[in-house]
Amino acid sequence: MNNAWGGYERLNAGAWAEWQAPFWEQPVELFDRMFTSGMRAHYVALVVSAPLLIAAPGSLVVTTSVSVPSADQEQFGAAYVTAKTADDRLAAAAAIQLRPHAVASVAIHPDWVRTEGVLQFADQVDLSASQSPEGVGRAVVALATDSDVLSLTGQVLTVTWLAERYGLDVKT
Repeated sequence: MNNAWGGYERLNAGAWAEWQAPFWEQPVELFDRMFTSGMRAHYVALVVSAPLLIAAPGSLVVTTSVSVPSADQEQFGAAYVTAKTADDRLAAAAAIQLRPHAVASVAIHPDWVRTEGVLQFADQVDLSASQSPEGVGRAVVALATDSDVLSLTGQVLTVTWLAERYGLDVKT
């Protein structure tokens, strides 16, 4: 499960305006943290775990990312959009190389997940479609135990879609 992420440090410290600023007004450090602590962490974890995954046909790599629709990109900084798109591409590239070993790789896109870090911004974001951390976990477990998971390899899957597929409650 590739879920480690960096780049939120300044946001969590109250830099909401900086996060929402145009990319040319955001500090380059924001981009660096997202790629070093986020994207790079996912890549390194995948590199280190690949031999173990290959030794266990039927295993699965799940990379947590986020959907960034073109119409809503003004809500996200360019660094965030770039890093999250790179996560999706990593999952797809890994799927191509791991599939011959019967190992699946997918990216999942949860909606807002009600973690402490997200809840501190409840006044700035719409949490009406949010999901609980436990609900997202149930979706990942259902995916990991799906005997046909290899048919999904290389795809970007929303947690909402997984909940529908497996009949799960991801809200609580």
